[in-house]
Amino acid sequence: MAATRIIHQAVHYPGSSIIIASPGERQSGELFLKVKSLLPKLGLRPKSDGVNHQSLVLPNGSRIVGLPDAPATVRGFSGTALLVIDEAAYASAELYVAVMPFLATSNGTMWVISTPKGQTGLFYDLWHNEKLSHWHRFRLTADQCPRIPAEFLEEMRAIHPVRYWEEFMCEFRAAASQVFDREILTICQDDAYEPFFGNGV
Repeated sequence: MAATRIIHQAVHYPGSSIIIASPGERQSGELFLKVKSLLPKLGLRPKSDGVNHQSLVLPNGSRIVGLPDAPATVRGFSGTALLVIDEAAYASAELYVAVMPFLATSNGTMWVISTPKGQTGLFYDLWHNEKLSHWHRFRLTADQCPRIPAEFLEEMRAIHPVRYWEEFMCEFRAAASQVFDREILTICQDDAYEPFFGNGV
């Protein structure tokens, strides 16, 4: 789905700058390869931009670049039309800080895609942050995918029940080291009361 969205942007909006960011170069490379494999079916022969290792430039001027989680070196892009953060639960907070300014002047779109990884991290916060009311959130579980046999899912559930609910059912599960579930703590918070200690102490 992400590869199709990237291609749609690149083909129908000439001159688009599209960034794929992931925790590692191999991970961004997987999505990048999916995009690359679909373009010939549209009769398109992209070339490298000559600057970035994972890059494509279409005849209409649209450019697609894959980046790893290297906040110090991924900076410098701007005017991005579409930013896709893949495996987002495993990306560092520093990567988010480095790539989000790519959208500052473009009014571009950001896709944040991942399976959950516990109840911490920016991906968890983005999913649960009620202040981000303009965001659209979609949850697709493995049992909703007709290509995944039910027998396989039952086997995965038997092998590792905790990871099964995260990896296949897209649930933000508390880590074994957590004393309290984070969602329970959130429910217990009430901003109507003054904190016990003033001035943030």
